[in-house]
Amino acid sequence: MIICDNATWHKKKSLDWGAFEPLFLPPYSPDLNPVERLWLLIKAEWFADFFAKNREQLIDRIDQALLWVMNRPDDNQRTCSLERFT
Repeated sequence: MIICDNATWHKKKSLDWGAFEPLFLPPYSPDLNPVERLWLLIKAEWFADFFAKNREQLIDRIDQALLWVMNRPDDNQRTCSLERFT
């Protein structure tokens, strides 16, 4: 199962989900999409006061943020868990 918001590209008829089943959230409900909490954390930790002077600086910062995310799977699971809201 893949959780999807209502972005138009998620609803294209030409999109092949393969073995996955999309679960579409109600419109305007980012609070129900677990990954939205992870994006908020990434923005707060890595981009709140960051202004890239050039493209390379931005790409480097994105690389650092993604490595940070990849190196903390347990924390990410807790951040994205819906259990704490049930």
